[in-house]
Amino acid sequence: MTNFIKQFAHNYFFINKGLENEKLITHSITQGISFKGTNLWILIFAIFIASLGLNVNSTAVIIGAMLISPLMGPIIGMGFAVGINDLKLFKSALFNYWVATVISILTATIYFMISPFDEAQSELMARTSPTTYDVFIAMFGGAAGIIAIFSKDKGNVIPGVAIATALMPPLCTAGYGIAHGNIYFFAGAFYLYFINTVFICASTYAGVRLMKFHQKELPDNLARKSRRWILVIVILTIIPSVFLTYNLFSNNTLRRNINLFVKEELNFIGTQAISHELDLDAKVLKVAMVGNELSVNEITHIEDKMRKYHIDEFKLKIIQGVQSDSIMRSKSHNETSKYAEQFNEQAITIKNLNDKLVQYTQYQNIAKDIKEEAQILFPNIKNTYIIII
Repeated sequence: MTNFIKQFAHNYFFINKGLENEKLITHSITQGISFKGTNLWILIFAIFIASLGLNVNSTAVIIGAMLISPLMGPIIGMGFAVGINDLKLFKSALFNYWVATVISILTATIYFMISPFDEAQSELMARTSPTTYDVFIAMFGGAAGIIAIFSKDKGNVIPGVAIATALMPPLCTAGYGIAHGNIYFFAGAFYLYFINTVFICASTYAGVRLMKFHQKELPDNLARKSRRWILVIVILTIIPSVFLTYNLFSNNTLRRNINLFVKEELNFIGTQAISHELDLDAKVLKVAMVGNELSVNEITHIEDKMRKYHIDEFKLKIIQGVQSDSIMRSKSHNETSKYAEQFNEQAITIKNLNDKLVQYTQYQNIAKDIKEEAQILFPNIKNTYIIII
């Protein structure tokens, strides 16, 4: 059984036999590092495309920009250089990485400064709050990328890695933050970009070491120092994402508990909650009620139940009576407007269908008239068939 498992693992999981020649791999990675001439212009145009996609909230345009972008080159190059102990290659990759980063942010900043659309769309907002999940995406994406680069049969893995790790959109979002003076957007987006950079590099480094590429000789103290720095950078990069993930999880849990509380504890016969709003800064939960007004004792009893849902840190504010009526009227007006729009659209559709129906039915009337006239003019004709083309 043990031999079978070993043979199975060797046949299906052993990848060294499908690797490209080491010299060809090194040459390919080295060539992709430089940002001069065509590579630089492709990067600038890709940044403009990604910025446009974020500005108009178009996922397809953003994906297209990520496929065009040559940003993966120096990032893979840095991880590869550290893996084979090539200090000169690492310095070259690092320099080109910062050149590409700075030019990308400047290009995005210029675009968002002149763009007439100032509102931050959902695609842009999604790049401002990185979490630990982004760490795993970058790590596994980088691992898939480096295996594809090393493999003879590369397939379409590299474009997929470029989309999954999403290097372009965070840089564009950082440019948006600078253009609009929003330090939160800039910091969050650049941190996401840095996460992707570090863990693509780390995956590349691990892949090079596992596949036992030829390494250049380094003094023992320098080799130990480089490994120590890699570990420190990885840990320091992860720490903020852990806190952000915890906050995201806490907020989601809080809102789920509030929705459950409102649904289970604030619906009575003759009284119903129509909306609720959470003010995190003031620690207040506002709930608008319609129907029979709740008494002070009933509200106090409801407040006691907040502990059961772990939301007793918030103060409950029940809005009822005249105030809730105004909220209800506003809500009804919005719904009425929405239904009126749908009704108008349906009326237009019905009119168009009726017009088409009239066009089809009029041919039947014409055919009937022609048949009657033909029988009068040619009484010998027994059967008349009319074909309308």
